[in-house]
Amino acid sequence: MIDGKFTEQLSVQCPTSQGYIDLIIFKIVREPSFAVSSSSDIAIQNVWQPNPDEIIINFSSPAQSSQVLVKEAYFPTWQAMFANRTLPVERENSTGYLLLMIPAGTTQVVLYQSPNGAVWNTVSTVAILLCCIGSIATLVTRRRT
Repeated sequence: MIDGKFTEQLSVQCPTSQGYIDLIIFKIVREPSFAVSSSSDIAIQNVWQPNPDEIIINFSSPAQSSQVLVKEAYFPTWQAMFANRTLPVERENSTGYLLLMIPAGTTQVVLYQSPNGAVWNTVSTVAILLCCIGSIATLVTRRRT
């Protein structure tokens, strides 16, 4: 038996010398383990990604603190919350994935992207201004020629 999630079935009739034969093709997608714990004390029950910028992980309540590796590329804008408290998000050096230290008793962690609004607004404004200046300069030089 292949482990995975059954996603669809396709039925095709193929002609043969004695008539037709039905071929049934199953599509099964193997789901990779998205989060891995370094401790046998904590069991990851469910990982859900409602959108690319949010990951929700449900745990059995661990009796002690445990490290969890989340197979998502680390970027400084990742933030984590549990029980309305922030949780530090670190970078695992050898893989570049997210590394979390889950406190004892935690049952759910929500990871989300939280870009620094002021910095990104400034970068966007400067980029738009540069595009406008470049467009105006191009129009002026074309009209002169």
